Amino acid sequence: MYDCTSCLFLLFVLWTSKGLANPAPIIQTFYAEENIFNDVKLDGVVTLVDAKHADFHLDEVKPKGVVNEAVEQIAYADRIIVNKVLAIFVCCGMALVLQK
Repeated sequence: MYDCTSCLFLLFVLWTSKGLANPAPIIQTFYAEENIFNDVKLDGVVTLVDAKHADFHLDEVKPKGVVNEAVEQIAYADRIIVNKVLAIFVCCGMALVLQK
């Protein structure tokens, strides 16, 4: 018979949301639900930023009382991944020079 009381179980969960979404309710789930809080540790929040459209979303003026989701995502992030950076250089006619 196998004794599981001395076992260490590791479980990694990757929770994604598509598009702009306020991350606060998702993060709060890890702390508000006792069953989840006792069994799962929130290790970090990673946000993917689209470099080509970031300025539009970050500067977007929202009506009073409405949260800018792009700003919220970056504010809550422990890590930020910026994609489509090359598109910025190509779009603006700049040359990207890589040095060794």
